[in-house]
Amino acid sequence: MAAHAGGSGVWAGFFNASFWPSLVFRTCVASTLAALAACVLINTMELSREQKAGLIGRASRFAAPMAVDAGPRAVVLRGDSPRTAARWLLGGSMPMMMFVGVAAGASTLIGGYVIIGLIARRL
Repeated sequence: MAAHAGGSGVWAGFFNASFWPSLVFRTCVASTLAALAACVLINTMELSREQKAGLIGRASRFAAPMAVDAGPRAVVLRGDSPRTAARWLLGGSMPMMMFVGVAAGASTLIGGYVIIGLIARRL
């Protein structure tokens, strides 16, 4: 399919204002989910406490980008979103507002757990 003057071709999807920030954000989220899944898996294994601590320490490093990058990246994504989507998040759709609120709260709790529990205190 050839792109026309409006820029609705395949490349318009890659070279728009929100694609690269959202790609980095989604990568941070995927890395964090993988780290949390690894921590759960490690805790179910029959290993010594020292072995578990070492493995969880390594796995928790993959969650660090979420704790550092998620907040600023979410602000950038919010600024680049179309007006209709922004209106939905700011009162236009109650289910969307609730979903975003729960996601923001869960992300904050996970980020705090990663920073304080896994990285700083090495729990």
